[in-house]
Amino acid sequence: MARPRRASCPAAAGLAVALLAAAPAHAELLYEFTFHATVTQKWGDNPDHPWGGVEIGDPASFTYVIDVEQEDQVPDGSLGIYDLVTAEISYGGIAVVPRDIGHMEVDLLAGAGSQAVDVVVRRVWTDNIYEGGIFELRGFNVLPDDSIPIDFDLFDFTTERSIEYGDGTIAFRAVFHSYEYTIVPAPGAALALTLGALFRFGRRRRR
Repeated sequence: MARPRRASCPAAAGLAVALLAAAPAHAELLYEFTFHATVTQKWGDNPDHPWGGVEIGDPASFTYVIDVEQEDQVPDGSLGIYDLVTAEISYGGIAVVPRDIGHMEVDLLAGAGSQAVDVVVRRVWTDNIYEGGIFELRGFNVLPDDSIPIDFDLFDFTTERSIEYGDGTIAFRAVFHSYEYTIVPAPGAALALTLGALFRFGRRRRR
């Protein structure tokens, strides 16, 4: 059986140039946020549910990746709507990526003078559109504008800072106690780094 050949240096360099030329002019800057929480409430009981064994006091989390350089889809100054690249919800150490991940909404007029950051997820474990959860931060005078929030004091959101989930048989509420974020390479940047490494490896092999 013939072995696959490694790309030559000129071929790898040419591929890198072609792929980078085809990449969009907008260079994404992706941030991965992880909010850590503790389950504070549980309703119902369903031992057949993947989260059926989760109890009050267990850990939970909500993670999402977002392009922080994207434009607001509703540039009216009071409501910001942004796409998420992906999201993951976890209860009791069991994590899953929902099939439907809504927009991030940064609402400066959320009601009763409050401001909120929301993300709705649906079809977490099933195809039922009504099964899902909501990530929510809500407080008063905590957001300077309707842009994507990055650096903030989590405990300024005094009205709500939680991830809730329910499917009609079982439901949870977990309250956030900390969060963190890291900058992750955008797809184009990761590709360029990979091709660059291949190019350097090819040059070393030829010496």
